[in-house]
Amino acid sequence: MDNKQTEKELKNFSKELISNFIGELISQGKIASGKLKDSFEYDVFNFVSTLRIDFSAEDYLIWLEKGRKSGKYAPKNAIEEWVKVKGIATEEKKIKSIAFLVNRKIFEKGIKPSNIISNVLKAKNIEESLGKRIEGSLQHDFQKMIDNLVDQYWNKKG
Repeated sequence: MDNKQTEKELKNFSKELISNFIGELISQGKIASGKLKDSFEYDVFNFVSTLRIDFSAEDYLIWLEKGRKSGKYAPKNAIEEWVKVKGIATEEKKIKSIAFLVNRKIFEKGIKPSNIISNVLKAKNIEESLGKRIEGSLQHDFQKMIDNLVDQYWNKKG
């Protein structure tokens, strides 16, 4: 089936969704280096009978989204990098010291979930919103497929 119209609508929808994810990051003050914000991407795959959207971002988005339970340390170098990027310290010894204290606090208390993705998906009511947006595109693409089949049939008959 020729899904060009639907594929185009899914691409527009994906761009808007990523924009909303970034907006949620900003509103929660979760941008340090901008690396996560800049890592959001999507791909729309148009298979013979299926359209699929894949979203990707930096791996640590999962820790922002779901948080981290107490009893586990975060990667030491990730915390040290965060201390540098935030400008909390510049001297290597202070960076390591502050990172140690932050990581100890993470071990003791965990990290509260930010629900960045969940908040956007709930606020936008994704299923309903996507359904409404692509309904017309699907009808258009389906009608085009029917027209092509009819044309092929009549051309064989003629």
